[in-house]
Amino acid sequence: MFSMYRPSPRRNRGSSERSTSLPNAGPDTVPTLTVGLEPGRGDKPVLLHGSSPESLPRSSLDETSSSQEVTSGYRTPETHHRDRTHRSASAGPRTDARTDAPTGSRSGAPTSRAEPLNMSHVSLAVDLEVERISEPVVAWRTWQLTGRRDGANLRLRPVAGHARPWLPQRATEAMCRLGRMHAAPNVDCTCGLHATREPDPLRRTKSPAVLGRVALWGRVVEHELGFRGQFGYPQRLGLVCFLCFWRWGPLRSRADAVGYFGRGRLMPLCHEHFDAAIRYGLTPASRLDAELIEQRLRETYVVDALAR
Repeated sequence: MFSMYRPSPRRNRGSSERSTSLPNAGPDTVPTLTVGLEPGRGDKPVLLHGSSPESLPRSSLDETSSSQEVTSGYRTPETHHRDRTHRSASAGPRTDARTDAPTGSRSGAPTSRAEPLNMSHVSLAVDLEVERISEPVVAWRTWQLTGRRDGANLRLRPVAGHARPWLPQRATEAMCRLGRMHAAPNVDCTCGLHATREPDPLRRTKSPAVLGRVALWGRVVEHELGFRGQFGYPQRLGLVCFLCFWRWGPLRSRADAVGYFGRGRLMPLCHEHFDAAIRYGLTPASRLDAELIEQRLRETYVVDALAR
């Protein structure tokens, strides 16, 4: 398994998604799209393999750390502190009572002003392995499901944040929501369309309603557990009871009914957890057949059923 840099979880909100036109999109046309567009190199396909922090060159770290001023344990001059009042010129330089030397220096030698450490100069894109492929990357992903009370107008939505839905027969394009001037996905950010190699890590996602396989293309960044892509479209879809999916995984998570809980949210559940929700006061406004909703969902997005 290729060792990859994993971004901090607290920055997961930096990704957002938008839809762009995909002419004649469908299960037969999406896999033929080219994977990868390397910045600055025209339309060459590219798959970016990440690297661990240990692979960063020592020179880039040494240059930033060497700029820090060493003061031998003494407090730096007041001019280096923004929260202190500057001394007047008549007061003269401060000296150390033990050495009679100016503070912040060794043996009276003058010292230079310390440069602040800017970690933004250290990029994880150094020494990335680039692979050009002509097929999309297919991985696992979960969505939430929204629609009307009667099960019409079904849409897939990301499980995190308030991003826009994935529109039927239109490729979804990632964009960064952190206000940074870069294309998504970026190696030094967490933006992009996320997907995993295996479905097991998705069991910890927040209340998933749909499990499926998604095709990623464009600029794709590979991680240890999955990928972040520039464009994406689902390939196979299936409804899951999120409680069963959390406990047992995809093999024992088939939904039997779909409840409409207001604000357009549709929640697939098995019979056992559907009855438990009613006992605890979570009564849905309507109850729909899971097989019918799953068939409508596949017909809306023109995809195949998820094999389980």
